[in-house]
Amino acid sequence: MTAAERDLAQKRAALNSLTAHGKTNTAEYRSAVLDAYNAELALSSSLADYSSKAGGATRATGLVKNALTVYGHALGLTRGQIAGLIAETNSAASAQQRLNSALGSMPRTVTSHVTVVYHQVGTPVSPGKPLP
Repeated sequence: MTAAERDLAQKRAALNSLTAHGKTNTAEYRSAVLDAYNAELALSSSLADYSSKAGGATRATGLVKNALTVYGHALGLTRGQIAGLIAETNSAASAQQRLNSALGSMPRTVTSHVTVVYHQVGTPVSPGKPLP
């Protein structure tokens, strides 16, 4: 379990505790909802980061969309809020793909020309012969 997953689990536990104690109409509950929502965003960001590093951005984006839908419903988010999160994820994935494409089109080698100027001082030494 990643740190982001642990954080989300803790935030959801706090939210569930407030719900169980009937504190759903309090500032503390609204703050807990926001904390859980932010933890979910952090998890989706870490999943997207992992995905781009692993090279499976398309597959991971699908996983992130599914996770956002499941966690969003669990947090009581509306369809519009979940769709907004998915749109942000798609935007980030598109930006990552554009970056990968740009990096892929960059030259892999650089040709440089170096001019070396040297001046001989003293008597040249032949390999294997003693110094004068």
